[in-house]
Amino acid sequence: QNPGALGNAWFVKEVKAVQDPNQAILDIAKIDLSKQAVADWAQDKTYQVDSTSQIQLVDHAPNRLVYKSNNKNDGFAVFSEIYYDKGWQASIDGKKVDIIKTNYFVRGLEIPKGQHEIELKFDPQSVKTGSLITLSSNIIFILLLIGGVYWMWKNKDENQFGVEK
Repeated sequence: QNPGALGNAWFVKEVKAVQDPNQAILDIAKIDLSKQAVADWAQDKTYQVDSTSQIQLVDHAPNRLVYKSNNKNDGFAVFSEIYYDKGWQASIDGKKVDIIKTNYFVRGLEIPKGQHEIELKFDPQSVKTGSLITLSSNIIFILLLIGGVYWMWKNKDENQFGVEK
């Protein structure tokens, strides 16, 4: 067991803005990750975090994660999930929010004060496009199959040379 592990998600008190990946890597070595984070955004921000602030994973699947949060103040949560901007979407109480690249390679979200349900869902456009292509191909195949059966039925009285019996 790792006593220094931070869990699935946690609130931090300070987020430092970084301009590029090199700066993010250098700054990560200088901060306490349980209280601070670095993020790809415009300016440094601070948050109030107290002992009652909590965020926990309540449901998970490979393509969907659901968290419950409770915080008296607006906060910033760091999620121990790899940041991947092609397909992952986040929502807080059903409203879409932006996922922020945090600590060089994980996800972060600004979460308003109060109790919330946070959902992270993998729903890439490529899967939707592939499903549409597959459906279209299946419909065309079925139509061709029906057309072939109809053509064979219509021409069942002709032999292979096209001469009627």
